[in-house]
Amino acid sequence: EKRPREGNDNGGGSGSRTSRPRFCAVLRTMDTGRIASIGTILSIVDAEEQYLYGTDEVARIRLTCQVEQLVKICHVENGDGWREKRVIRSNEYLRARVRPVETAAEQEDDNMAIAEKLGSLMKDFRTVKTMYQLGLGSEDFPPGTLLQLGDAIEDPDLNSNEERHDTRELFWKIAQDWQSVCYTLRQGQQSLLSADRNERMVEAASSKGGPLKLPIHMEDLELDDRKVIQRMEMEAQEKHVKLNMDPVLDFQVLIGLASLEQQIDWLARMVERERRRLEEVASRQYA
Repeated sequence: EKRPREGNDNGGGSGSRTSRPRFCAVLRTMDTGRIASIGTILSIVDAEEQYLYGTDEVARIRLTCQVEQLVKICHVENGDGWREKRVIRSNEYLRARVRPVETAAEQEDDNMAIAEKLGSLMKDFRTVKTMYQLGLGSEDFPPGTLLQLGDAIEDPDLNSNEERHDTRELFWKIAQDWQSVCYTLRQGQQSLLSADRNERMVEAASSKGGPLKLPIHMEDLELDDRKVIQRMEMEAQEKHVKLNMDPVLDFQVLIGLASLEQQIDWLARMVERERRRLEEVASRQYA
């Protein structure tokens, strides 16, 4: 989900660049509320008011915008208020300090350092694939999720006998596969939460006596039961954050990095982080 964000150009593009109004759009996750550290400065080219049929009431304002540059979100000035109000239901925009993301000349694809780092990345990628196939940490996901995920992950091969891969093309293929892994793990956790939540709601509704009325709505439950369910949801969000497998924000940063080598380094840290987590799971399991 993209949320608009007012930007104070702290080192960013100056007002002399354009006289058009500008704002910053940034990605935000619906489940955890985290925002990306990279945003996009947009200038408003045209604004059109659209009215409710037969009235003078404005239903929406349609903006035509032009992309100016990528920026790094340095600080959100009213971040606490945003978390409390949940901007999606509020008319308040976030105010942020930003700085431009500098772009650098692309490095050669046959650079030895890049090839070495890409090889290390693929080695960790294969290790994670094997660990999923062994079912390490499977208790945190629906039955069979990790086994099926491990089998579905394609094994990248830099030295394939088939037509030689372009380094950049191979990297983005790995990045796309890793984002699919992150999405699958998040959906697995959401499935478990949904099952536990539904079970708790049915149990709470049944305890009130009388015939069970479907569908069950949160507002129909007792306050204590609603608090228990809300606590379950918060714990699930915290668990997802600790997993460090966000399928959106980390990849927004990845796209905004200046060079292929930096992008490989960033993705390698993401994959290594999951490998280390699985190794810790294995050490506890076989201790």
